[in-house]
Amino acid sequence: MLILYSDLLFREYILRDLIETEGEIVIIVDSALDNPNITGSPDYAYCSKDDDRSPFMQDVTLTQLSSSAEATEKEPSGYWIGMMRVRKQGRQWIEAALTELKSAANFNELTLPDLLNHLIQQGKPIHVHYIDGHWLDVNSLDDIDRASDFTK
Repeated sequence: MLILYSDLLFREYILRDLIETEGEIVIIVDSALDNPNITGSPDYAYCSKDDDRSPFMQDVTLTQLSSSAEATEKEPSGYWIGMMRVRKQGRQWIEAALTELKSAANFNELTLPDLLNHLIQQGKPIHVHYIDGHWLDVNSLDDIDRASDFTK
């Protein structure tokens, strides 16, 4: 199962790599913290290892998602771009977590990062595949202009 934010443009290889990366749940994290195309409210990803720019798949897991870069004393590893792939047992983890979270008073206000953080707290591994750019989150009129350049 693929879960993608609907306002996301990305290069084809990102989707292919997401599908091919090992793990029950895998997310895409852009390690370029100086990306000028980040608009809106980014989800900062804190990971077990920073991106070493290796051409080979790294064994990295997510330790936290936060809407604030000051969430911990550690520098964020990058931005979660809003792409996630789930298979087999990962789907069962999500279904069980949603059942648990339904009893929370603020359930209707919870986000996908809240769900992923809940899974992390339960000890479920959320694997990370790093990228460096080549995507665009469309949040404003300026982003729509950038989107037309992005698709060329």
